[in-house]
Amino acid sequence: MPLPVEGFRVEDPDCPNLGDLIRPGMLIKTSYNSGPYLIDRVWRFTWAQGAAWSLTGLHAGPGATWTEHSRGWLGDYLAIWSGEAVRFLQEFANNTDELFIVGTGINPDRPVQLAMF
Repeated sequence: MPLPVEGFRVEDPDCPNLGDLIRPGMLIKTSYNSGPYLIDRVWRFTWAQGAAWSLTGLHAGPGATWTEHSRGWLGDYLAIWSGEAVRFLQEFANNTDELFIVGTGINPDRPVQLAMF
């Protein structure tokens, strides 16, 4: 795993990145007890210190209604590998926030035909 540079974590270019591993339709929770979120978008952004990933998703907890008001934004995460294990951590080395894949749901971008009756 590459070491933090100037307080930032970096992804190992020889390993799958967060965008390879977290896809629309997955259910994600956080280490700070928010979620689950049904992920609908994953994108990478770069700046002078490096690059990270952001995700948006719809709150998918019990009793949740999926509206634009239930959208969550999870920003500045990376896939950090240790041997065969991967963790999804904040890019800032002193931040302990983590994402967890807890399942899969429907892909919110794909049309779905519901059964009739």
